[in-house]
Amino acid sequence: QRQMCIRDRINNLGEKEFIEKMDEWILFLNQMEMTKKSDWYSYFLNAQNIIVAKGFMWFLSTLETTKIDVGLEKLAIKCFKKLPGVGQASGALGNACIYNMSSRNSLAGVAMLNRVRSRVAQRNTKGLIGKYISSTAEELKISVADLEDFSIQDFGLTAGVREFHFNDYIAKLTLVSFGKTKTEWIKPDGKQQKSVPSFVRVDFKDELKDLRNTAKLIPKTLTIQRNRLDRSYIQKRVFQFSHFQKYYSHHGLMSFLTQKLIWTFEKENQKTHAIYWNKKWQDV
Repeated sequence: QRQMCIRDRINNLGEKEFIEKMDEWILFLNQMEMTKKSDWYSYFLNAQNIIVAKGFMWFLSTLETTKIDVGLEKLAIKCFKKLPGVGQASGALGNACIYNMSSRNSLAGVAMLNRVRSRVAQRNTKGLIGKYISSTAEELKISVADLEDFSIQDFGLTAGVREFHFNDYIAKLTLVSFGKTKTEWIKPDGKQQKSVPSFVRVDFKDELKDLRNTAKLIPKTLTIQRNRLDRSYIQKRVFQFSHFQKYYSHHGLMSFLTQKLIWTFEKENQKTHAIYWNKKWQDV
C-alpha cells in the first residue's frame, strides 16, 4: 500500500523529472560542507531536512534507475563520516541510502554495498550491510561468496583497456597500475590530443561524466577486490575452473590481479602450481 502511494505521487510529478531533480539534490547534499564551529562541527542537515531526505531515498528505492548511483554512494559514505564530538554526520540518512541500494536485489546494488562497506569505519554499519548482502544472496538462492563474485563489475575492460567513442574521436581508458587509470584522447587521424575535445564537453556531457566516473570507480573496486582475494586465500576457498575463468582469470577487471599470482590447480587428486604467462597457464 505504501509503495502504491509512493508510485502515485511520483507519477503525478513525472518519473523522469523526479529522478532528475533527485540527482540534482543528491549532488547538492554531496557538495555541502560540514563547517567547523570552535571545537564542534555543524551538521550538514538539520533534523527536519534529514526526514525529508530519508523520504526521498525511500521514494527512489521504488524506481529502477542507475542515474543517481554515483551520487548515492558518495552520500552514504559522507553520512557515516565520523566527526569529532558529534559522531556520524547522519547515520539515519546513511542507513536510508544503504536501504535504497539493498532494495534492488541486484548485482549492481551488491557492488555498491561492498564499496560503501569498504569505506565506513563503524562495525554496526558494516554488519548491517553484510546482512543486506546475505539477504539478497538468500533470495537469489546462492552463496554470499558467489553473489559477490557475480557482482564484480568488469567496467567494459579488455586486457585493462576500454575505448569510449565520441563521433570520430576515441577516449582510451587504461588501467595503468594498481590504483591508477589513464585517459588518452585520440583524434580521427590517430594522433593524441592532450585535452578533452571541446565538442565532447558540449554535446556529450552525460557520456563524459560516465567516462570520468568509470575512471574513478575502477581503482576503488580493484582495492576492494584485492582485499577480498586475500581473504579467499585465508579461507582456503576453492573454485570450479569455469567459475575461476569467468570471474577471475579472464574477467575484465580481476584479471589484472589474478594473472599476476601463482595458483594451485587440482584435477583427479593431482595438484599443480601455475601462473598465467604468454597467454596461458604454465607450471615451473
